[in-house]
Amino acid sequence: MCQKNELVLTTGIGFDRAPQTFQSFVQEIYASRASALAVATGRHIKKVPHQVIAFAQNKGFPLIQLPWEIRFSDVIKNVLSGINHREEFMMHQYKKLQREMINAYLEGKSIHEALLVMEHFSQAHIYILQRRNETIFSTAPERHPHHPSLHINQLILDKPSVMKTAWGSAGTDLSL
Repeated sequence: MCQKNELVLTTGIGFDRAPQTFQSFVQEIYASRASALAVATGRHIKKVPHQVIAFAQNKGFPLIQLPWEIRFSDVIKNVLSGINHREEFMMHQYKKLQREMINAYLEGKSIHEALLVMEHFSQAHIYILQRRNETIFSTAPERHPHHPSLHINQLILDKPSVMKTAWGSAGTDLSL
């Protein structure tokens, strides 16, 4: 029906006299892991049925009611503009991080200081894992590989890798 993370837009044609069919449609959209469903109300669907709203709220699924007069092309244009703006911002941040890392290298800063720069930009704790039984570099020495919340023993690979955890987490959200 749709793909994961899609924003689904519907005019709701045919659903005005079949609320159960509309609810099944919304459940299928949710099950497909779409990011949200926008429903044009006013022409084919006068009002989104309460049970559909309750389902969406219960699942934490964004259900957006749009007045019929708003064109889907305008919605798509604004969504794409927002995505483009976010990508431009992220590219600017990556370039800024790259400059900071090059400066740290040219100034002869330690790996600890370089990790501090990376942590500042990523807002996450960063660890550099070495080969088995070698030191792990980190800006948080108290978060040693034997720290029970990290479970690093399960993650050590045959090659160096980078691991980060979200700020304030207990270290269970690990990504390599």
